[in-house]
Amino acid sequence: MNVARLGTGNQALIAIKLKDKTKVAGYISEVSDDSFVVVHPKFGTVTSVKYADVAQAKGNNLGTGAKIAIGIGIGAAAVLILLLIYISCCTG
Repeated sequence: MNVARLGTGNQALIAIKLKDKTKVAGYISEVSDDSFVVVHPKFGTVTSVKYADVAQAKGNNLGTGAKIAIGIGIGAAAVLILLLIYISCCTG
């Protein structure tokens, strides 16, 4: 996984399993050539992680376009449900 691609900040979420079986989760606050920093959002714990120590990593950072698309999809589903309820209730 390319950690730098996720960016930094509270939207750049990551869950990591290290080679020593330790698990680290939070958001990426800094990225450098050989390591990155993960901050746990609830506790504020700061963990510096070397790329060489990572066994597995999963992360995501939804861009603005993805967030807008999700919002439009939810809105369209709500309108469709209301329309179906109206049709079944009032056109009988």
